[in-house]
Amino acid sequence: MANNPGTVRGMASMLTSGFFIYIQLACIRYMSGEVHPFEIVFFRGVFGALVLLPVFWRQGFEPMRSQRRGMHLMRAGLHAVTLMVGFYALSLIPLADFAALTFTAPLFGTLLAWILLREPFRPTRVATLVVGFIGAWIVIRPGFAEVSAGAVMMLGSSFVSGALATTTKSLSRTESSLTITIYASFAMIPYTLVASIPFWTWPSLTALGWLALIGALGSVIQLTYAQAMRDADATLVLSLEFFKLIWASLLGFLVWREIPAIWTILGGLTIFVAVTSLAAHESRSSRLAALPPAETP
Repeated sequence: MANNPGTVRGMASMLTSGFFIYIQLACIRYMSGEVHPFEIVFFRGVFGALVLLPVFWRQGFEPMRSQRRGMHLMRAGLHAVTLMVGFYALSLIPLADFAALTFTAPLFGTLLAWILLREPFRPTRVATLVVGFIGAWIVIRPGFAEVSAGAVMMLGSSFVSGALATTTKSLSRTESSLTITIYASFAMIPYTLVASIPFWTWPSLTALGWLALIGALGSVIQLTYAQAMRDADATLVLSLEFFKLIWASLLGFLVWREIPAIWTILGGLTIFVAVTSLAAHESRSSRLAALPPAETP
């Protein structure tokens, strides 16, 4: 129920996460002219980890206790890949296009669950995936417009993000949002350092200030996203995802005077409707499966 305190808190956390994601992405795009996107991801991790250090002062290493460290490390690797590829794509395509294509992540997650986990592939899933990927086609329009490398990279990032979201939901059943955030922030650093070395340039003091802001926002985003996944039903949380396209369109216009193409809005809306329908159907199926069998007379 939407009036449940936990649900309201989860929805508020998701809205906050979505808003700060696009504030952060605007900062990243601004900085990508001076610092390579891979290096930005590295510094995001470093400064994000620094923001979390006071937690250890207050709570010691208690938040690090976990029986699922392997999954935390895997999630950190997935997170590093999706951020590096996504940040690079961000430097190449309009912010609204970036936002619209991020909606494909749950579609890829469903597809991966079918391929890797052998989950049943019911007709409803097939239909929503077809509609969702038609939406992605509308945004990119291959055959009618030149397909940019940024759009292809963004689809790749969304593919990895689908696996990341599945891992996050699994961890949120047993781990606190703080534990998930700490492991992601600290474990990402060595991954991204290795990837950024070939492109390394020392940032200026001004750039370091921007990178520190990006890192701090990254920790806030992870905390609020993990909290949203923990507190609220996935269907309700997902219904707020469309605000990301609104935030992206507003920031793109205000900062870079980008006017979203009608194809971006139409395609993003198509993907969003497909993903929301899929989540609603899956949630309803899960509730029905949890009901006790009816007694026969």
